[in-house]
Amino acid sequence: MKKWNATQLKYLMAAVMVLDHIPHITGIVSPLWEGIFHAMTRCVGVWFAYMAMEGFIHTRNLKNYLIRLWSWALIMFAGNSLLNALFASKGVMVTNNIFFTLAIGVTMLWIGFPRKELDKKEKLWRRIGLAGLLIFGCLFTEGGITMLPFLLISYSCRNRKGLRNLLYAFLWAFLLVTSIQIYDTWHQTLEMMLSILTGSLSPYFLLRPCIMDSEEKKPVGVNISFIFSTQLIYGL
Repeated sequence: MKKWNATQLKYLMAAVMVLDHIPHITGIVSPLWEGIFHAMTRCVGVWFAYMAMEGFIHTRNLKNYLIRLWSWALIMFAGNSLLNALFASKGVMVTNNIFFTLAIGVTMLWIGFPRKELDKKEKLWRRIGLAGLLIFGCLFTEGGITMLPFLLISYSCRNRKGLRNLLYAFLWAFLLVTSIQIYDTWHQTLEMMLSILTGSLSPYFLLRPCIMDSEEKKPVGVNISFIFSTQLIYGL
C-alpha cells in the first residue's frame, strides 16, 4: 500500500488546514459541513508540531532552522497586521500564527535540551527559560496549549514509549476535561462532548503511524488510505 513521505504529508496537511477557514466565507458551506471540516482539521496543528520535533532532531543546521521558523512567524505576523489595518472598518481581527507556535516549540527544545554539556547553573537557567516559554506559549500562541506540551512530551520521551503514551493520555484527558461545558439540555451537552472527544482523538490516530516509523528509524510516512478512512470516521 502506498505511503506518503513527510514532505508530501506536509503539503497535504497545509491543504487540509484550509478547510477550517472555508466556513468563515459566509454562506459557502452548511453548518453540517462546517462541523465536518472542523473535525477533519484537528490533526493539523499537532502533526506540524511532531514534524517540527523531527526537524529539530535531524536538521544539519539548527541555527538556520530556527531562523527560518522565526522569519516565517514574523512574515505571518506582518500579513495579519496588514489585513487587520486594511479591514479594520469591517471588524476584521486576525491573530492566528502557527509559525509562531512552532518557533516557540523548537526554541523550547533548543533551550531545554542543549547539544553540549552544561554546568548545573546553566541547566537551571535553561529549565527556567523552558518553563517560562511553555507557559507563555500555552497562553498566547495559536493552539499552544495542545501543541507545545505534545511537542515537549514527544521529544523528551522519544526513547521511552510507555511513558510517552501515558503522558499523551494525561494530556488528552486534561484537554478533554477542561473543554467540557454544560449546556441547557443533556442532548446538547452530549453532542458537545462527542465532538470534543472525536476531535481530540483524531490527531493521535493519524500521528500513530508516523510515530511508529520514527521509532523504527524509517522515513516518516503513513498509508494514504489510513489518513482518509480515519479522518472520514471522525469527521462524521
